[in-house]
Amino acid sequence: MTDRARGAGPWWPAPRRGSEQAVAGSGLKVLIIGQESPLCTALGERLTARPRSWLCRLPGEGLEAARAELGPDWLVVDLLSFQRTVEAAEQEDWTESTRAELLASIERQGAGVLMLSHASVFPWRDRHRWAEEEAPEPHDAVGQAMHAWERQLEFYSRALLLRAGQLVDASESGMLQRLHGRLLSGGALRLPTEPRQAYTSALDLARVISAIIDQLSCHAELWGTYHYQAAGRLSQYELAEAMLTEMAEQGQEASVVLEPAGRPQLRALAQLSSRQLRNTFGIQQRILGQDLKDIVKQLGELRND
Repeated sequence: MTDRARGAGPWWPAPRRGSEQAVAGSGLKVLIIGQESPLCTALGERLTARPRSWLCRLPGEGLEAARAELGPDWLVVDLLSFQRTVEAAEQEDWTESTRAELLASIERQGAGVLMLSHASVFPWRDRHRWAEEEAPEPHDAVGQAMHAWERQLEFYSRALLLRAGQLVDASESGMLQRLHGRLLSGGALRLPTEPRQAYTSALDLARVISAIIDQLSCHAELWGTYHYQAAGRLSQYELAEAMLTEMAEQGQEASVVLEPAGRPQLRALAQLSSRQLRNTFGIQQRILGQDLKDIVKQLGELRND
């Protein structure tokens, strides 16, 4: 098991064991299960700014050691089920049976669990935003697999399920990285102009998860299912325009010519209503533009490395 998997890699500082006793009486200790990603990095940076101990473990010996410490003052944040299913993370030993064993430990020891899920458990319907009380209708393999992870939480008393919309970041294999490269390549680029997708940045989602953890740490019993996606829908054409604007301001030269494709985006993720999250936690939606500057900067730095 590598140092990074144990939580001591460059993207995730080592656990602060010395602070655990002080934190136990004032809030939750947090165990995050996930792989290296912009979301994990952003969430880790937010958690280190708070007086709360936390760990990061992947399945293996580190997770086994952490499992023994779980108790009512712990919250387990499962990002890995999302990463394994939606982002195709290579983590073969994170299976439904492995996760079921962990969930049994969580329930037995009285800890809470927050699971990140995905809008793919619903089908796309024009002008419809899916609410938490509506039953999932997975229509593809990703949605079916994600819903199978969700169903493992059905009978847990201290579980919070957070479904997110289309997640974007500066990862090397992500959608924005591919679009960024295409914008730099020049020529003509035809893109759909119909706004069908709300893009949620990893930075924004980390903000939301951190805010939820803050309120759960105040002994607020706000368990249940919630949805979050960024405000405002964009077309692929509008997204490319916004990226070109940021690239120009940062001196990233792009000579591409955008042209409207005149056809709808072939695939779009189901849209989610964030009303219940806003009404319960007071968390407001943000637009992608607030984080796009940082994402474009990171993409430019990756290309120059």
